Amino acid sequence: MAYRVEDDRVYWQEYTTKGWAAYREVPSMLLSDVAYPLNNEFHHTFACRLKTYDWSLNDGYTNLATWIEAAAKQAGK
Repeated sequence: MAYRVEDDRVYWQEYTTKGWAAYREVPSMLLSDVAYPLNNEFHHTFACRLKTYDWSLNDGYTNLATWIEAAAKQAGK
């Protein structure tokens, strides 16, 4: 997954067999509503910006609450 900023909105993208494509399952959002600083990087993967986890490899069933707390802390919540 990745994000792309255009005209003060953030759009989501997914990587497919044909390369990066729009991900329309989640609506775009205003850039001003993003909780994390993007450091003027207007096209980047989430994995480069945020910690990512694998449900199977990282025991998501046991660790989901910890991941949520870590994400909230990173967002200043």
